[in-house]
Amino acid sequence: METVVLQTSNHEDTEMLLLLARRLNCNAFQSMEESIKVPIEVLQNQHLSIQKLQLEFSMYLYEKNLITLEQGCKLSNFDILGFQKELGKRKIPMHYDVSDFDQDIQTLKKLNRI
Repeated sequence: METVVLQTSNHEDTEMLLLLARRLNCNAFQSMEESIKVPIEVLQNQHLSIQKLQLEFSMYLYEKNLITLEQGCKLSNFDILGFQKELGKRKIPMHYDVSDFDQDIQTLKKLNRI
C-alpha cells in the first residue's frame, strides 16, 4: 500500500497528528516512532492533497495553541498573510494578547517609531 510519511520532531507532535487524524475521520493513520504514515487511499477518499493535509495540521495545531504563527506558516507552506487569511476564514483567533501588545509598544519605542 502506498503511503505518505509525515515526519514529526517528537512524540507529542506525533500524538497531536494522530488526534487530528481522528478529527478528520481518518482512522487509517498509523504512528511509526516519530512519523505518521498516511495511506494514499485515505487522502484520496477524503479528497485531501498533501498540501491540504499540511494546512489542516497547521490550522489544528495553531488553534490548540501548540504552535506559533511562524511555525504554522512553515508547516502549511503559506506566507504570513495567507496563513492569517486562512485563520480568518475558519474563524480561528490570532494568539495576541495584552502582553504581546505591550512588547510591540516597547519595541516600537526602542526603534523610535512612537
